[in-house]
Amino acid sequence: ITKLADSSYDRSLVSQGVKAKIRIAQMDKAEWPNTFEGHLMHYRSQLIQEILSQSNSMQGGLIAALVFGYKTRLSTLQELFKKIGLSHMLSVSGSHFALAIGFVLFLLRSFDLRRSSLIVVSIVFSVCFYYLTGINVATLRACLMACGTQLMYFSNRRIDLLSLVSGAGI
Repeated sequence: ITKLADSSYDRSLVSQGVKAKIRIAQMDKAEWPNTFEGHLMHYRSQLIQEILSQSNSMQGGLIAALVFGYKTRLSTLQELFKKIGLSHMLSVSGSHFALAIGFVLFLLRSFDLRRSSLIVVSIVFSVCFYYLTGINVATLRACLMACGTQLMYFSNRRIDLLSLVSGAGI
């Protein structure tokens, strides 16, 4: 538990009634539940640890943040990105989902799959990608938007972005 500092972000937290921040430094691997989600989260933690062990701290931290949304090792770099107004570049968002799904669908084009098979594969990929990138609000919104877009596209319906944004917001 850490006290709030004198940054503009922390002052906004204080105005909302927040008293302190808490940060989880490490979780035991034995605590992952024996479920699909637990296995994905365990696999994510193993991949992150492998990246961090194979590179220096700054490079490994940047790769882990960009690929998995794991920002714990980026305190210095994250402060620099905040100062220049580019902190959003370190978060996994809709653009990551769009690139990943586009790449998967591009690879699947070479196979002769039916539309229903593409829907299932792309939605399963989206959900797995959601878990592997850290289960936060931004990635949940992007996952819902990606799944909705895929369902509309593959059902030959006009993609209604306003409805998708509204549904993901709710």
